[in-house]
Amino acid sequence: MRSACTLLLLFIAATARAELTVFAGAEYFNWQESATPSVEETWPLLAGGLIWIQDKEKGLLFGYRGQVYFGQVNYNGADFFTGAPLTTTVDYFGVLNEGQLRYRFALRGNEHVDAVLAVGADIWRRRFPDSDQKEDWGVIYARLGAEIGPRAGKSGGWRRSD
Repeated sequence: MRSACTLLLLFIAATARAELTVFAGAEYFNWQESATPSVEETWPLLAGGLIWIQDKEKGLLFGYRGQVYFGQVNYNGADFFTGAPLTTTVDYFGVLNEGQLRYRFALRGNEHVDAVLAVGADIWRRRFPDSDQKEDWGVIYARLGAEIGPRAGKSGGWRRSD
């Protein structure tokens, strides 16, 4: 196992040139359940994270997307244990991690297209601040798609000018 990890690190280090994006912002959260009584949660959550993709002209490459999100949303529904109607706020904290396997095709001009296969996990906790009520949730997912973008070294961003 140790040898496999060492080889993987050497492979990644040999191709360490990468695209890195750091982001932060707000995401609007809206959750509705058609239970009796109905449940609705709404309000923005703060989010931040990073995206890392190997920066190569073409061929097989790896990527990662990670995100943390948190905030307090409005809750209009029922108490978990009693079923009594409840209007309050709920705290959310979540973490998303996604590994990506990409194959890059160079296009004409300064563009490329990536075929993307990704596997990830999104884990979050919902907690009612005025009680002991809390829920832990998790989703494991896979996605397949394509992404078009500027070729390696041809994108915007910070550049030194002499």
